[in-house]
Amino acid sequence: MRAARFRATPASARRSPRAARRAPRAYPHRTRPRARRFLTSFCTATVLSIRDELLEANDFAFAVKALQRFEGRVPMHALLAKAIAIYREDYPEPAASDS
Repeated sequence: MRAARFRATPASARRSPRAARRAPRAYPHRTRPRARRFLTSFCTATVLSIRDELLEANDFAFAVKALQRFEGRVPMHALLAKAIAIYREDYPEPAASDS
């Protein structure tokens, strides 16, 4: 009996049309830059809100655990307000033109 030959096909030929339509969603930072910038602002607000605790402890392991288990340390509405303020400071909205 003769062994069957395996013919490799390139990855682009194996993709289904449906998978090709989903491809841009795999990289949301390319399609939604404002969302990614706001997420960065939110993370910055999170760190700034417990900055004193992090500096007092002076321990990396504590800092990682404190940021992973953040619930209840700062009210969510205060955290969102700080994130929005940071976002607006870093990315001011362009002035509307009257034309």
